[in-house]
Order: sequence, then C-alpha cells, then structure tokens
Amino acid sequence: MTEITKVIRTERTKLTASSLNTIGLAFAITGGVVPMIGLVIPDFATPSPIRLVISLWWVALGFVLHIAARAILGRLEE
Repeated sequence: MTEITKVIRTERTKLTASSLNTIGLAFAITGGVVPMIGLVIPDFATPSPIRLVISLWWVALGFVLHIAARAILGRLEE
C-alpha cells in the first residue's frame, strides 16, 4: 500500500468515526434534552412512562454510536 493510499484510508476512517460520533451526539441530545424542555414548559409535552422509555432509547443509541466511533478509530495504525 502506498503512503498516499494509507493517508486517504486514514482520513476516510476518521471522517466515518466523526460522522458516527456526531449522529450519536444528536441522538443523545434528542433523547436527553428535549424531554427536559418538556418538564420546564408545561404545554410542550406531557411526561409519561412511554416517553421516558423512548428518551432512554435515544440516549442509549447515541452512546452506542459513540462507542462504535471509538472502535473505528481504534483500528487506525500508527
């Protein structure tokens, strides 16, 4: 593998990991912050057990994507 090909592969890997991490952050914010807004603004959304489960699902999915991004970066060679 040539040096340029290795650099391109490394940059693509970092871009993929960064994209997954950004999507994971968006999911965690969606699941964590938006329900908190519902607690502050009474007409925004009525809290319920199903909404809590959905909120936790979004946060967990964001965490899983973050871990996947870290695993992708772990494959990089020095």
